[in-house]
Amino acid sequence: MNIDLQELEEKKERNRKERLEFIALQVEWLKRTPNAVWSKQQAAFIDSVLASAQRSGRGKERGKDV
Repeated sequence: MNIDLQELEEKKERNRKERLEFIALQVEWLKRTPNAVWSKQQAAFIDSVLASAQRSGRGKERGKDV
């Protein structure tokens, strides 16, 4: 297997920039969105993660981690 290290570094840098752009977009959304709106969305997301963990059995397996 031949790995192009330059290509790997370029991909890593693109991914880093994309993550930073995503974070900036989310920060702007949070700044202009009322707390009541984003907190309801956050609660729904957390509830879905917990429900998924319980269905998969990971909640019991990992204890309080989930």
